Amino acid sequence: MFSIHPHPQHSLPYYRSVLTHLNKLQIVLFILLRIALAPLAALLALAWMIRVPREFKHGFYGDVIRCFKGAIWYGALPADYYNYALHSSPHPHGLYSRRIETKGMFDLLNSAARDERNTLADKEQFSIVCQKYQIPTARILAVAGPDRHVKDLPKRDIFIKPAEGSKGEDTISLQYNEENNSYFDNRFKVPLSTQAAIQQTNDIAQRKKILIQTLVSNSSEIAPISPGGLATARIYTVKTVEGDYRLTNALLRLSGASTNITDNFNNQLASNDGNMASCIDIETGKLSAAIVNNCHNISKNKYRPHHPETGAQIEGITLPWWTDIKRLCLRAHEQAFKKFVFIGWDVALTDKGPVLIEGNWNPGITFIQRIEERPYGGCPLENLLNKQFEAILSQKPPIHGII
Repeated sequence: MFSIHPHPQHSLPYYRSVLTHLNKLQIVLFILLRIALAPLAALLALAWMIRVPREFKHGFYGDVIRCFKGAIWYGALPADYYNYALHSSPHPHGLYSRRIETKGMFDLLNSAARDERNTLADKEQFSIVCQKYQIPTARILAVAGPDRHVKDLPKRDIFIKPAEGSKGEDTISLQYNEENNSYFDNRFKVPLSTQAAIQQTNDIAQRKKILIQTLVSNSSEIAPISPGGLATARIYTVKTVEGDYRLTNALLRLSGASTNITDNFNNQLASNDGNMASCIDIETGKLSAAIVNNCHNISKNKYRPHHPETGAQIEGITLPWWTDIKRLCLRAHEQAFKKFVFIGWDVALTDKGPVLIEGNWNPGITFIQRIEERPYGGCPLENLLNKQFEAILSQKPPIHGII
């Protein structure tokens, strides 16, 4: 589905070339830091590989040596080695974006919007901005936190999540039962009294600010391939140096089981084990076979043309509302969040059309690289961002956020 288009200067190496703008002392300190951290990463690799059972490509000690070399030469952590199949990748390892540098990359790219990052980071502020520009998003019914506990819950289906959070942590999905004024916990598949649901909500609210939203449901076409929770399309849009906006990459995250109430694709959380993600053809909206998020053995990707629980077809189906989804993300970027260069959008597909769930100024590239099975360097996205890096670094080479 994808191919690499070599370019004489990739934005990832160009970003790293910020070193050429530093003075000699700064360069020496940078190199010493790298020398100190790389062996540490390799030692962590050994501990991580012993702790997590997996299928080794070159035997246990062979993989340890290769992880050590990857940490020294490329700053690649053990998870990168397996997630991107670096042991057998036909692409130069240096073209892969490393986990330890992506936050610095996006900090640099979106530096002009530093004063507005809270409009994306805080989901309550995000909702306010979307309402201002009449962008469809999940309705917030109530807000709670350490200084504002919940006394009652809305009498309807609701979804509760942190105002600033990720990876599906501390989320609750509740269906309201009008007959006996109670709720049903969609994660644990148990009924809850109203008081028990309030207590569960306040247990999270006493630690962090949370939002109580309407429960957004999958469209009838999407529900069979994401049975446990809301599926979201992760759409990436870029503001070019010429000032126009382009959609560059698109992926669909799916709930892998009826007990997984979120679609998050993260190896570190057991609650996300079994979730899946597919590539979306940005022209047609067609899906590829899904790759499974396996928390316990990520040494190789597992492909699913059909959903393992429902048997519903994934590969080859065309997403509903695809043209509307693309228009929605581009309009949101251009009208409501135009100071940002690069944004990753999470979009739900409902029976009434697409709904914007959230936007991310630091969406990461690791997810793209794993699901598309190609490095960031040499792809259309990096060619667009290369010009942005050149423009930003030519003005004032920053050190903040660089690793």
